[in-house]
Amino acid sequence: MNNSIKLVTPGDRIHSLREESGLSRTEFQKKFGVNVDTLKSIELDRRSVTEEKAVIFSQIFNHLGSDITPEYILTGDVEKNISEHVSSYIDDFIIEREIDLIKKISKNIVFMRICDDTMSPRFNYGDIVAGIKINNISLFKNFIGTLCIVETIIGEKILRKVVSNKNEYIECSLLNSNMLQDTHNNQTFKSKYIAQVSRHWLISDLVRC
Repeated sequence: MNNSIKLVTPGDRIHSLREESGLSRTEFQKKFGVNVDTLKSIELDRRSVTEEKAVIFSQIFNHLGSDITPEYILTGDVEKNISEHVSSYIDDFIIEREIDLIKKISKNIVFMRICDDTMSPRFNYGDIVAGIKINNISLFKNFIGTLCIVETIIGEKILRKVVSNKNEYIECSLLNSNMLQDTHNNQTFKSKYIAQVSRHWLISDLVRC
C-alpha cells in the first residue's frame, strides 16, 4: 500500500487498492462479483461506503495480499491495520461482533476456530481465522504455497499449508516451530473447498473450542 500518496476518501483508497492488485474493474467484477458501475461510483465517491461495504472490501483486498481493516477503508487510519503477526489481544466481544457482521453480509466467507496446537506458534488454540471460500477445483492450484482452511469431504475443517493438488485432492503440510513447511507430515485430503487465510484474530487463552 503506497502511503506516500494522500488518499482522502474511502473511494480513493478502494481505487488505489484495486489498482495495486493489478485488476481492472471488469476483472474485479468477474473475480468478486462487484458490479463495474457500482465499483466505479464507489471509487469516484458517488456512492457512500458503509461499514458493511468496508468489511467486504477489506476481506477482498486482504485476499489479494493487502493488510488492511475496515477502519482503513473508512478513515485511512493505518495504525489500525492488523497483520497475521499482530501481537496484541483483541477484546473477544468486539471480535464476535465483527464476525457476526461479516457472516450477515457475506455467505462466501469461511470461519474456523483453532482447536489444537498443530500450527503453533503462528496459530494458537482458540484463535479464529477466516478466508474467502473457493469451490472451483480448477482454481485450487492458485493457492499452492499458501495457508488455507480446507474442508474435507467428510466435513472436517483443517488449517494447513497447501503443497500441491490434483483435482479435488489437496496435499497439505503443517508448519514446524520455525514456521517453515514440515514436509515430514504431509497429508492428502479430498476437499469440498479451500479458503486462503486472509484474517487472523488472536483470542484469549481462556477461550475454549
